[in-house]
Amino acid sequence: MSLEKNNVLKEIIKKVNDEWTEEDSQNRDNLFKKYGELFQLENIDSLTKQKFKQFWADAVFHWGGGGRQNAGNITKGELWEISKKNLKIIVDESKTLSDRIKQLRNTSNQGNFIQSGTYSIILHMVNPQKHPTINDLTLHVLDELKLSSKKERQTDEFIWVPKLENVILKLCDENNIDTWKIDWVWQEISKEFTTKKHLDKLSEIISKFRKNRESIAAGWTLGENSDNEKTRKEFVTKYSLDNIKKLTLENYVEGKINSSGEKTRNNFCSELSDLEPYGRLGGPDGQYAWGIYIEKESQKYHIALDTNLRKQIFAKKSNEEVYSIIQENIIEIIQYGQVSNFDKLSEKNIMDNRFKTKILAVYFPNEHLMIHAKTELEKIAVPFGLFTKKEIKKKSSIEIQQSLLKFKESKENLKDLNNLEYSHILWYYSHGDEKDVKVIELQKDTVTQTRFQSFIDENKEKQIRKYKKVLDQSKGQIIF
Repeated sequence: MSLEKNNVLKEIIKKVNDEWTEEDSQNRDNLFKKYGELFQLENIDSLTKQKFKQFWADAVFHWGGGGRQNAGNITKGELWEISKKNLKIIVDESKTLSDRIKQLRNTSNQGNFIQSGTYSIILHMVNPQKHPTINDLTLHVLDELKLSSKKERQTDEFIWVPKLENVILKLCDENNIDTWKIDWVWQEISKEFTTKKHLDKLSEIISKFRKNRESIAAGWTLGENSDNEKTRKEFVTKYSLDNIKKLTLENYVEGKINSSGEKTRNNFCSELSDLEPYGRLGGPDGQYAWGIYIEKESQKYHIALDTNLRKQIFAKKSNEEVYSIIQENIIEIIQYGQVSNFDKLSEKNIMDNRFKTKILAVYFPNEHLMIHAKTELEKIAVPFGLFTKKEIKKKSSIEIQQSLLKFKESKENLKDLNNLEYSHILWYYSHGDEKDVKVIELQKDTVTQTRFQSFIDENKEKQIRKYKKVLDQSKGQIIF
């Protein structure tokens, strides 16, 4: 094992030991108290399907859902009685583990349904001092740490499983950690390695982008003289804070059809939506973001009652009253944005989060990202190690955006990017495959602007179809 990975292991073990709480101990003790005798040899005959399945359901907090899935497979129909016979084989501590595995895998016993990851957990419940867990997570981390390898596991199972048990027991002994806590160590190390792989992928995309930054980012720049900046400033001037305070419902709302049968674009919602470089509010429910809009067929105002909070606040109110509430919220968003009050901006209100962050991206592009759907932000921030899946559910879109911006400032290869460039690169990272990022790989010194435009034209329809599908699924997102 390399010195670097050995250090990672020691650091994570220390972290798990230091952060271990009384609640963690209580959860472990409760599981053993409830199920500690369940898999003892003398109790297997009386073991029921229901009790077996309930164990895996209760143990999800520690081992995840993999064992639960295998438990469902081995309790089907007549297979359950065969499985119980095989459980008696594997938990018989009077025999060596090698002999038990040999017997389990004997074709006459039909024990192939019980995976090593399943029986190692059962053995851990029988004797935690003697049997650590060896499941897919364990194998993945041990391979990364060079303490095991797929090649070694090409030998017979009755050889490599006991061998790995000894490796883990020795590691636990040397680092003063028990076989229950070591599972948490594997989880933390797996996250570390996974994060590194994701950051390596991001670095590769950044590198490709930089090779042709000027050509590729022509539409992404926030420069003073760029078309994006001119259009943005025109919008912000037209819809200044003072003007929004005087803005009428008619000049706010989207959906009105003109004499030519087309939607009028001369309104706040449509013009904000048209600023696509700053993020797009797509999907079939895009109009709900505005809170109130004009229905296409009836050409009547429609109040969006798509959340419980809106149903509560908008109930029995007129169109003008609803718009007045929306108008006040827009004013507050801009005012809080002016003073960078991210705590207030993170508070839940009747405004659609995508709408809120789009306003902020347009009015304050240097302080906000151009990615607005929370699901998309989650798909970026979690792999980067900024939050766990559990933690991020409690975070607002604003909080996730600000974490991603702090992350940008902490990386030398990201610091000089403007937020528009950064947002697009994050979008490529989240959604792009090799074909999608071909455009980033085009070299300015070898590709003429004509050829560059030709590439765009050839792929335009395909990209539009692909991203429209993605946008519809994600309820709105950036598009290049």
